[in-house]
Amino acid sequence: MKSEPDMLEVRQVCELTGATARQLRTWDERGLLQAQRTGEQVANNRKLFTADDVERVQDILLLRKLGLGLDDIRAILEAPDEERREHLARHAEELRLDYARIQSLISISNTAQILGIECARESALTLGSYEILARSYGKDENLHQFSRWLASHTERDITLFANDILEVASLFAEARQHSEWEQLEICIARFCDMWSKRFGWPSVGQMLALHLAFEDDSDHVRLIDETYGEGTSAFMAQAFLLAWISSALGVLDDILVHLYRGQHDEDNYAALQNAAEVFTATACEFMGYPHLTDAAASSRATERLSDIAESFFAVIVDFALDEEVNSFLSLEDFPAVDGPAMELAQAIAEAHIRGELEKWAQDEGFRTIRHRMQEWLDGAMTFWLLGRGENPRRLKDAAWLEDHYGEFEVWLEDWLDERYDDPPEAHWATEEESCVREKANREFLERQEEADDVKIR
Repeated sequence: MKSEPDMLEVRQVCELTGATARQLRTWDERGLLQAQRTGEQVANNRKLFTADDVERVQDILLLRKLGLGLDDIRAILEAPDEERREHLARHAEELRLDYARIQSLISISNTAQILGIECARESALTLGSYEILARSYGKDENLHQFSRWLASHTERDITLFANDILEVASLFAEARQHSEWEQLEICIARFCDMWSKRFGWPSVGQMLALHLAFEDDSDHVRLIDETYGEGTSAFMAQAFLLAWISSALGVLDDILVHLYRGQHDEDNYAALQNAAEVFTATACEFMGYPHLTDAAASSRATERLSDIAESFFAVIVDFALDEEVNSFLSLEDFPAVDGPAMELAQAIAEAHIRGELEKWAQDEGFRTIRHRMQEWLDGAMTFWLLGRGENPRRLKDAAWLEDHYGEFEVWLEDWLDERYDDPPEAHWATEEESCVREKANREFLERQEEADDVKIR
């Protein structure tokens, strides 16, 4: 045995390693350590440890941190290097599986927190799996931001947020006097800018939720009307609905034009398939069900998807053709969108959801698309003629059309490239772009005012 001055007592080992005296005693009793004793009288029979023992204690603490039991630790420490690596590799794989399970539970818990237990249960039953619901719904980071903010802030913070809403409501109250879409866009952009500082930019589904929120008879809504006049909250509700509709019409217009262009030369199933997927994703996104766009989810939720798509197109047709909506939004800004086009879009989405798109295309789909494309081209040609100062009746003059059709084709390609160059996507950006422009205008005016102040001085 080494001389006593070279040995360390229990107290010293604890100070060096962070282990407790009880742990050292247990590990000694289980054979993981080989403490040496002085062999003197019972009162002085102390346990002593070498420098190697200190390193072994540190190794045991590390392996305990990894979740290994004492028997596994003893086997690892006594095994040759190769066996030790294999044992640790097996344990790492077990940890990975356990981590995936815990992550899944966290996702499910977050989803239940955001949706509410009842709604999460119903959605999971529709999809056939809580894991699919949690994985797909977790894509909407904006909802997570909103949920986390509410959970981590005090009543005072929420009151300050309500005051911010009240401040932005003053802009809507002023815009009521103008009733112009450009003015409403600025108001919506300011609201979304304020919202995004806490929760991120609102998704299209949340725009519809905001419409419903300002229609609701709540304390905050009543305060807005008391402060800025009866009907201000209803006007805000209409503004968010208009934002939702304008965005939906813009996306649908993009999809339809790309579909028509894809079918120009021949029956193009790839273009049709792409359009069908985006129609379906758009319906889910705009109706507040982004999680159903997940491939695994959509394969289990045919009936739910059908209901959502039907509701989406019904809302579009009801509101887009409403006179009050048209007083703000002009359908001329969406040349591919009209009643028959919406019927075609809904038929394509429904066939895709049912897994019958190819059959629908062969039975009647391609023929219907070609017919709709010709109507759309006639409309584009009318627009072209008006731009040239020509009478639209020229459309009936076959000889004149034949002579000038090449000019129309050149104009059409330039117009399409300018307006529809980007591929269609189911997202909402118009109001965010408006917000950027509006911010730039405010900053410019502020700089001008500062410059004027300097001149005055």
